[in-house]
Amino acid sequence: MRRGDIALAVLPQTDGEEKSRPVLLLGQLPGYGDWLVLGISSQVAKAVDDWDLKLDPTLPEFRDTGLKAQSIVRLGFVATIPSARIRGVIGALPKPSIEVIARRLGDFIAGRKDDPKP
Repeated sequence: MRRGDIALAVLPQTDGEEKSRPVLLLGQLPGYGDWLVLGISSQVAKAVDDWDLKLDPTLPEFRDTGLKAQSIVRLGFVATIPSARIRGVIGALPKPSIEVIARRLGDFIAGRKDDPKP
């Protein structure tokens, strides 16, 4: 597993259940080997403009993601999960998409961009 991979991970849901959901691996953290991830959702109507990254199935690189439907990488869904919760890699994002995500998150953390509005 490496940065930019899309994997299935067991995540807690709001109803208390746990389900296997797609996540983007941002990187393995020092120390215990946990992963920093972003959630991926097929609920594209809930995307935050100029914040979340839309993954369009009409683009050729979409097939490399391993996702089944149009989706969004939710930059507001950041989690740290143990490697044991990751079930396996299903695909990957292209490098330009990862760079967009890194820039958006970096600008937000550094205060170079206003908070995104829902």
